[in-house]
Amino acid sequence: MHSSLPKKRGKKYGMLFGIGIVLILFFGFTFGREALKNYEISREIKNLEKQAADLESRNAELAAMSKKLDTLEYLESEARTKFGFKKEGEQAAVILSGSSGQVVKNTLAPAGAGAPQSNPVKWWNYFFGNKTGN
Repeated sequence: MHSSLPKKRGKKYGMLFGIGIVLILFFGFTFGREALKNYEISREIKNLEKQAADLESRNAELAAMSKKLDTLEYLESEARTKFGFKKEGEQAAVILSGSSGQVVKNTLAPAGAGAPQSNPVKWWNYFFGNKTGN
């Protein structure tokens, strides 16, 4: 009977050892997988924080630009350069490029001159030339 007792204990300890190894592998695999997910999430958080900082700086730039665009001075300068507007009493001068520096004065109609045109007349003038006179 003594000889069978150590065999049972050996099998018992061997089985416990095997179960322990399986549990260690299972928990090690689970821990590794969770650690990898944690790393990926923290990397994504850093990326999103960087994007948020970039967007905040871009938002600040746009707010400054919006403030500049809302000023009366900016609107007036754009109206002068793009649309040829001028103030009451001013005279417009156009310098033609490629010419001998000759200045052509009063090429724009004075402010407030002529009756306002309707949109169909403006379109007609745009496509077929200024046939109506203004």
